[in-house]
Amino acid sequence: MFRFLIVFPFLCPVLFCSGLFCSGLFCSGFFYSGALAQDIDERRLPSAINLSNNSSFSNPVVANLDGDLTNGSEIVVASSDGNVQAFTNALIPIWNSSTPNSNCGSAGNRVHSSPAVFDLNNDGIDDVIIGYGAPGRDRCDGGVVALNGRDGATLWNFGLKAFGKKEKFGSMLYGVFGTPAVADTDSRGDIAIGFGAYDRNVYLLNSNGTVRWYYNAADTSWSSPAFADINADGRKELIAATDISGNKRLKPITKDGGILYAFDTKTRQGKRVGFRQKGGFIWKQELDQVLFSAPVVAELDSTNPGLEIAIASGCFFPQNSSDKRGKWIKIVSATNGSVLRTISTPACTSSSVAVGDLFGLGKNSIVHISPSGVGQAQSTVTAYNPVSGESQWIVVPTVNGRNDRFFGSFQTPSIADLDGNGVGDVLVSHIGAVLAFKGDSGGKLNCAVGALSSCKNGEIPTDINLSRNSPLVADLYGDGRLSVIVSQSSGRGTLKVFRDVTNNYTSVSPLTGRFVNRIWWNGWRGDSARSGSL
Repeated sequence: MFRFLIVFPFLCPVLFCSGLFCSGLFCSGFFYSGALAQDIDERRLPSAINLSNNSSFSNPVVANLDGDLTNGSEIVVASSDGNVQAFTNALIPIWNSSTPNSNCGSAGNRVHSSPAVFDLNNDGIDDVIIGYGAPGRDRCDGGVVALNGRDGATLWNFGLKAFGKKEKFGSMLYGVFGTPAVADTDSRGDIAIGFGAYDRNVYLLNSNGTVRWYYNAADTSWSSPAFADINADGRKELIAATDISGNKRLKPITKDGGILYAFDTKTRQGKRVGFRQKGGFIWKQELDQVLFSAPVVAELDSTNPGLEIAIASGCFFPQNSSDKRGKWIKIVSATNGSVLRTISTPACTSSSVAVGDLFGLGKNSIVHISPSGVGQAQSTVTAYNPVSGESQWIVVPTVNGRNDRFFGSFQTPSIADLDGNGVGDVLVSHIGAVLAFKGDSGGKLNCAVGALSSCKNGEIPTDINLSRNSPLVADLYGDGRLSVIVSQSSGRGTLKVFRDVTNNYTSVSPLTGRFVNRIWWNGWRGDSARSGSL
């Protein structure tokens, strides 16, 4: 059955559509009718649109920006120059906004964070929350800004320069590289935003952008945090990772590495929490390498009480050697922070794991990207049993016979049921394609008979550089058909949507006549709120 999108030619005044403001109705020469999602013929829609710049490490997100679920989801994407743009699922522009540093510093070094979406003011519209600022010393500000999902207007801005001056702590680093996580911490409207920053603090903000508390971590944070209820008390805690450098003047001394923390999300009597302050955190776990990777919280080991956390490392220590520590994934008890097991990996990496049921047994596996390393000349994608630590399968991703040896920097796989067999399949962005692997074997997922032209040899060729991008899997139209969305990592900025990817690998369910494809881990941080938990 054909489904149609109703569009009408419309001459947009330059005032409304040349970068100042685009309403949801008057954009790019079209009037968007708000047609029902089921009336849309996806094959007739544009598959790509140019952005103002590449996305660097930033990843797109899907959202409900108009309060209407009948027309499907909208897409938000950020560019490294500080532009944040929203599009309909037909790639018609809705609005174009920018981060507060968009006119300061290098155009390719203003935003590396990914947008999170959450309804901050209970108006039925997802708002956009994103970090900004450059790595290293920079004269420009950094922080987190919230944008109104309906029109892109700034709801609030939390700038680190002004906050540091107010609180009287010095810093020459202001950027927020990681992605803020957002959660309703008590399921009754107590919304909080968590993130780490280069100014050596971990922050928890209220929904209006005011500070609930901040923790002095004594070193930078590149990682993205997670929210999860780790003690079954009905309230979500914040899991955050930071770096730490050795300092013999502190008592007790600190050693080179990273620290994983669990924090209470309740309001505190004092906003500032000192480094290692008693009662400042629920627990901490010190590890021997920086933690650029982001923590993922899920049920990974039924023999351990409560949830578990999986986190990889980064590649920094020792500084005077090319053989870096951190060739591992740690499985940590979310309840008390103890390390349950260490899974060996070929190399240290800033990539983060994805979680999902790959074998249909009701048990989660973790999937990890590793660059080339000791005894391994090529990068790999590996599925692990988080209980035993054994690899369940390992593949060498290639595109046209090429393998990116440095694959995995701040990337994550996606896990979704593409072929309708009830178990998760694994997707990764690699060089210039999205690769799909069978979850239960790691074999390449073959294109089905009658697959769309976007499927070739089991791959989705994108013709853009995806070296720092994670594929986003989404049901854009609410009909069970999965789409894949990617944004260009370097060079010219492009957003691409590959619609109805489900049709590439499967057929309609014989029982219901509808697609039943589940998403476990939709891409960077697992969901649109970037909660980092399953």
